[in-house]
Amino acid sequence: MRTWNFYAAKELHPEGWVRRQLEIQAEELSGNLDKVWRDVRDSAWIGGTAEGWERVPYWLDGFIPLAYLLDNKDMIARAQTYVDAIFAQQKPSGWICPCDEDKIPGYDSWAVQLISKVLVVYYECSGDERIPEALYRVLKNYYELLESKTISLFGWGKYRWFESFIAINFIWEHYREDWVADLAKIIKEQGADYAAMTELWKTPLNRWTFDTHIVNLGMMLKYEAVSCDVRGEEYTDIAEKLITILKAYGTAPTMIGAVPFLLELDTSRELHYIRMNVKRISSKLKCWRDND
Repeated sequence: MRTWNFYAAKELHPEGWVRRQLEIQAEELSGNLDKVWRDVRDSAWIGGTAEGWERVPYWLDGFIPLAYLLDNKDMIARAQTYVDAIFAQQKPSGWICPCDEDKIPGYDSWAVQLISKVLVVYYECSGDERIPEALYRVLKNYYELLESKTISLFGWGKYRWFESFIAINFIWEHYREDWVADLAKIIKEQGADYAAMTELWKTPLNRWTFDTHIVNLGMMLKYEAVSCDVRGEEYTDIAEKLITILKAYGTAPTMIGAVPFLLELDTSRELHYIRMNVKRISSKLKCWRDND
């Protein structure tokens, strides 16, 4: 497979209308959510009593690159405050999520995958040398929990399994230890097999399922690209085959944002999908470089 990497946010210097769009994001909720939303402001991730699962990692995943793209000193400092607080709670075992260790088996480890990705993003932006060792401990602990069958993937962790490969690839590049490849194997095997679900996408369900959730399907198109190298697999471009099916059963302009088989009773989910795609365009601009 031809190898490509993202440019880190700190390597990009947006100008013109792109910069203005990012400034709008920073001036509004994206740049101020930690001031107004209790689930972020008082999150269990930073020692508070509010939500302690996906919301802070989700916010940081966009907030950190936004801060560095704009070289906004205040936002950069606030991002570090969150990262410092998260590090302060990491257990000797490596466990980093705000969940008591005796409750780990029932905790959807989607949060582990998300925060691991965030730490990579933070390292690429800040160069914080604490990250490789801390992330090594996070993933080694994750491997031990999965390998011992103390936990298994379920819920969002099962359906977003590929997100963990952002961090797995990072640790593989830094350490090349066998357990990293073993972790990749376990996660791939326990993760949802989207290539086996395509028949479900062809008929309207009129109800929500993990298998047909539009955000899952939009995200999953990268699963082979991010997971094949560390697993030593040949790249087959499965994404092209899957997107062909999505387009075939999509809307007239071949968009997958509101395709019939993804019709859900709660239209807020469709709006969530649209918002995430707008976010990709405006506040998470990514350019690619060819490493060959």
